[in-house]
Amino acid sequence: MINPGKHLKLLEEQAKISPSLKNKKELAQAYIESGMFDKAIALYKSCLEGININDETIIEGLSCAYFFKRDFEQAKESLLNLMAIRKSKKSDEFDLLFAKTLEELGDIEGALREYAAIVKGYSGEEARCRYALLLKRTGKTEEAAALFNEILKNARLSPAFYKKAQKQWVDTAKKRIENKFLKQV
Repeated sequence: MINPGKHLKLLEEQAKISPSLKNKKELAQAYIESGMFDKAIALYKSCLEGININDETIIEGLSCAYFFKRDFEQAKESLLNLMAIRKSKKSDEFDLLFAKTLEELGDIEGALREYAAIVKGYSGEEARCRYALLLKRTGKTEEAAALFNEILKNARLSPAFYKKAQKQWVDTAKKRIENKFLKQV
């Protein structure tokens, strides 16, 4: 976007003229993208009323705003609310956000449990890499190495677009494997 400030002003004007749920959600998302987390939180909260009290997309946005604001307690509360509404429905993105939130809060056992559950069906390497990093941090180096090697194997066997999309996580796995072998020599 060439002029994000101008786009934000336009969204603010649209929400003022027509305070529809759609306009408010678009504005709240723009606030998150602009780092205006308190404004996003206030706007999302204003949307959580009446028939929208359990709207998953609003709660998702609110959870993200809290997480990016680094208010991990509120992010956890919001994500638990989202999980209660969804019941057994899974969401890779928000299950991962919950695991990251637990990790940020220092609930290492909870984060390990969440990451372990996520990696089984997660598309992409981020969950696997984050899980491996946390395992390594907790001294479970063999389990971590196995996951890093799995990331490298997945990348080796995948098409170029996947490798490009997962580059950050593949590079992290390579560095961790190389560091492990360098330390053993």
